[in-house]
Amino acid sequence: MFRLKVDEDIELELVNTFRTQEIYDVAMKNKERLEPWLLWVKSANIDNMNEFYEDMLKKYAKKRALCCFILYKGDFVGAVDISAKGGYGTKYGEIGYWLSGDYEKRGIMTKCVTKIIDLGFEHLDINSVVIRCASKNKNSCAIPKRLGFSLDGKIRGQLIVDNKEDTMHIWTLLRDEWRIKIK
Repeated sequence: MFRLKVDEDIELELVNTFRTQEIYDVAMKNKERLEPWLLWVKSANIDNMNEFYEDMLKKYAKKRALCCFILYKGDFVGAVDISAKGGYGTKYGEIGYWLSGDYEKRGIMTKCVTKIIDLGFEHLDINSVVIRCASKNKNSCAIPKRLGFSLDGKIRGQLIVDNKEDTMHIWTLLRDEWRIKIK
């Protein structure tokens, strides 16, 4: 099974269907916290999660996506992915992520997003990466800000969170900007 070391405690593992029950259990434990931001949580079940992982593996084989489980000291704690988007001359990757509340504020997700950006620019045919997050999701918005993304757009009223409109923030980072940051 494909695993990539991020640091001494953190590894990324290519998605697979062997961990689905474990992932489902962690997602359900965090359901109340995740549901406002991640639409899939509300309707998650073992079958549709397996379908998603199988689809991501097909995209991985075509160099269109990389979706990984985040392991902290060997335990599943979240997921991060990058999917190549575009057509008609556009080449960008969109990043998504989630983390168990028990592991927030330890730098885990920032390190994993950094690694997935490196892998995306190295293996996917993209020129930029995009992270979209709800303005009220402060933890999620902190990651692109911390990594030097530009806040290039806001779409007001695109999201409904707790029966109230929220603004979608669109953060971007160009390949050349990333090269400068990692030197």
